[in-house]
Amino acid sequence: MEAQHLLKPARNYGIDLLRVLSMIMIAVIHVIKRSEISTSLPLLSLSSATIWLLEIAVYGAVDCYALISGYVSYGRNTHKYANLLYLCLQALFYMVISTALMLVFDRQSVGMMDILATLFPFAYNTYWYFTAYFCLFFFPPTLNHLVDTLSKPAMTRLIVLLFTAFSLLPTLFHSDFPYSRDGYSFLWLVVLYLFGAYMRKYGVSFFKRNGTHLLGYAICVLLTWASKLVIDRLGAVFSWFPIDGYYLIGYTSPTILIGAVCLLLFFKNLTPGRPAVRFAKIFAPVSFGVYLFHESPFIRNHIITGAFKSFVSLNPFVLPLAVLGAALGIWLVSSLVDGVRLKLFDLLRVRAFCAAAERKGRAAVAAITRRFSREAA
Repeated sequence: MEAQHLLKPARNYGIDLLRVLSMIMIAVIHVIKRSEISTSLPLLSLSSATIWLLEIAVYGAVDCYALISGYVSYGRNTHKYANLLYLCLQALFYMVISTALMLVFDRQSVGMMDILATLFPFAYNTYWYFTAYFCLFFFPPTLNHLVDTLSKPAMTRLIVLLFTAFSLLPTLFHSDFPYSRDGYSFLWLVVLYLFGAYMRKYGVSFFKRNGTHLLGYAICVLLTWASKLVIDRLGAVFSWFPIDGYYLIGYTSPTILIGAVCLLLFFKNLTPGRPAVRFAKIFAPVSFGVYLFHESPFIRNHIITGAFKSFVSLNPFVLPLAVLGAALGIWLVSSLVDGVRLKLFDLLRVRAFCAAAERKGRAAVAAITRRFSREAA
């Protein structure tokens, strides 16, 4: 194992800023999708064009989050299952609150399946990303060992192969042959993890000037947006046209993926000033809680879904600003809620409990292993 892999990495606040930005971008996606804003507008209207530009600009957020997982986890020499337990308790916290609210305000909608989903959110796919991440969590030691073992040429060939098999070919042939469910899966997170680990190990950068990575991201966004506009226009003129406007819009799309990579490359090389570092210290720890809170069933179905449908009547240039404002509001409220949850967990020493549970679990596994080893001998 290489020495660089054993060193404890310094905190990269640029990466923390990307975590925060990615969660704001995810909130934008949810504002648009939960109120069906982009699909409710006339297809070739100016409002449709502007809202699709915004949606495409934020679409790479989920890819960014998974790339970050690979980038930061490769540099660690320990794999703490206490972190997974803590995350499960965090999800359970929000599911219990959500179910309690539904029992108070919408009791008829709560059945046994809802109770089971509350207790086991990862098993019932209540949060698809959490479920996929839960599965991914068991593999970093194996994936890191793979990255360590392969030579740079071999690892580069693997990255190219994965990009071709999971992004390029499925997009070209409009299929889901590798069964990555268009990116809504554990398998796609594994691919992105390896991309992030590769960038961490070899210090990958596309351009010498860091700001050029933002230009690369912008070009990817504009290419995706232009493809949407052109394909929609062709589909309106020629009814037989075989491609729909979503051709390059998806988590596995090459342009969305490369745009997300450009964002990671920009932020990993960024040196934030003190105000930005303070901002990251406050909001990065609650970023995943923002997702768990505003995507909990009660908040999602009873508060957010359909809440912004009226935005479709706004001026084409005011519409994206309104969506951004709504998303920032959701992000801020969710951040404050998770900040309270964080304080409560600290008061209850939840992290210490998780660490103790991991130690006991490892000790129990070690004892069982020794026993079987003696019996086998």
